[in-house]
Amino acid sequence: MYRPTRYPSLDKDPRLENVSEKLSALLSVIDDEEWAGNIVSPNIVNEARRLRNLVSEGRVWEPKF
Repeated sequence: MYRPTRYPSLDKDPRLENVSEKLSALLSVIDDEEWAGNIVSPNIVNEARRLRNLVSEGRVWEPKF
């Protein structure tokens, strides 16, 4: 059975996050850490790699859970 959501569009749905915005934020963190001469956490690098794969597959939204 189809149940319509109460949100008018995907960008208004608080359960979803934009993959490209999250990737941009992570790349900014990585660039800042490298510029400061700090070691970037492998977790951040792996998350950025995963998000790049999602973007290349064409996925725009990802659930927050």
